[in-house]
Order: sequence, then C-alpha cells, then structure tokens
Amino acid sequence: MYDLITKDRDIHVLPFDFENTEDVKSVYLLSDIHFDSIKCDRKLFFKHLDRAKEENAVVLILGDLYDLMNMKFDPRGSYDSLRPELKAMAYIDEVIKDCSEKLEPYKDIIKLIGQGNHETNITKRHGVDPIQRTVGILNANGGNIIAGYYAGWVVIKCSRNGKGGRRSFPLHYHHGYGGNAKRSKGVLNVDIDMKDYPQAVIIARGHTHQKWYVPVMRDVLTSNFNHGQETVHVVQTGSYKKKDRSIGWEVEKGFSVPRLGGWKFSIKPFGQSYDIQCEELH
Repeated sequence: MYDLITKDRDIHVLPFDFENTEDVKSVYLLSDIHFDSIKCDRKLFFKHLDRAKEENAVVLILGDLYDLMNMKFDPRGSYDSLRPELKAMAYIDEVIKDCSEKLEPYKDIIKLIGQGNHETNITKRHGVDPIQRTVGILNANGGNIIAGYYAGWVVIKCSRNGKGGRRSFPLHYHHGYGGNAKRSKGVLNVDIDMKDYPQAVIIARGHTHQKWYVPVMRDVLTSNFNHGQETVHVVQTGSYKKKDRSIGWEVEKGFSVPRLGGWKFSIKPFGQSYDIQCEELH
C-alpha cells in the first residue's frame, strides 16, 4: 500500500510504481458522507470502501465526513435526524468514537481525510477539530492517514519499476462553497477552477451534493517542446446523504435530490505516458 509523502501542510505526493503495462492503480474520491446523520447511506458508503479494499485502492475523503449539526444553537439541526445511538450528552465524542470504530477496518486504504464546512463549523464554535481527532485515533491503531485541509494538492507521481516512465498528475481538491446550484449544478466553475489551478490534471470539488464529471481537452507543449494534448478531469464528488422529502434544512432551502456516491480514477501505463479513466461510484 502506498502512503502519502508530505511536501507542505497542504501538498502531498502519492507515489505509484507500476510493475508492467497491465498494472492498474486506483484512487477513490469521496466527500459529504455525513456519517452521523440518520440520512447517511452507510450501506452504500461501506460498499464502496469494501470495493476499494479489494482493489487495494487509495481513498481520499474530501470533507464533510461528519454531519455534526445537532449542537446547541445550530439552525440546521434536528434531533430527529440524529442516529439514536448517538443521542448522548458528550455528543461530539460519541460521534467521533462511532465513526472511528467503523472506519478502523479501512485504515490502510484511507490516506487523507480533509475538512468540510461541517467540521470547520465545529472547530470555530466549539474549539474541537473532529478530523484531527478521528485521524489520531485511526493512526494510533496502525493507520497512516493525513488530516487534510479544506483545500490542497495530492500529486500522483507515477513511475515504472522505479526505472523511468516518470510522470506526475497533480490533483487539486477543494471541499467547495456556495449553494446547491439547482440550474447550473456548479458546472460554470469548471473554467474558473482550470484558470485558478492550471497545473491540475484532476480537479475535485464537493459540498453542493451535486454530482457530475466534465473532461476538458487542452493543448500543451511536451517536455521536448512538441505539440500535445491532455485531458483535465473535473468532478463534483456527490454525497452519501439522502434528502428528506418532507421536512428539514434541505427541504426548507429547496435543495435538489442528490445522486449518491463518489468517483473512482484508474491509472494505467499507456505508451510513454499513462491513461486515466474516471468511473462513477453509485
């Protein structure tokens, strides 16, 4: 299993060494799990984690692992949306304990857990960092997981038997911002993100619970100053939280029904470079 190498607080390298042309490496991009919510589709979430474990894939969780909306004075909260086993005085502790115990079997494949607005809200209001605490528990049990930030880079660095074929594919992640974008689905941000992060070959965004994949071709100069083309893969990562159809924060705000799941990127040697394929997890 490959571990992330930290270059800066928000820049990490994921080294992939390919044994032959048939060797395939996979990266799962998941976000907006909202694990402690009664609306979280845990069955689907664990289905995808089990699949990743079978494939020996790398899992990156890009924010909102937690829901954590039932603290006092949180206008989004609803006591009915909290799982019965988590209804305790030490609410945050119970949520973190429950999630950490259930993620423990996957500690070897999860390599980064980033922050989302649900976690940063808890840190701002209560001085508790749920992601740092979760990662600390999993790492104490043998994991090697990075507690990521709200945004950052994971550079996928490929080589072949350590002897050549070196190529890097920068992935930029950002948990996301703004509303549910019912008309545009947030696709209008594709060009802006490509402008802001021109080195990124994969761009991943979350938060809105929208889900889509937009591949964009662009002209590039090769290292030998020849003409070339490459694909920029832009994904909105989706969610694992089902929408209540009759009452609750999402209903009051008019949010769209989310398409659940995440995305899987597969990388395989192809000629002098590598082929990247994107597959929906649903």
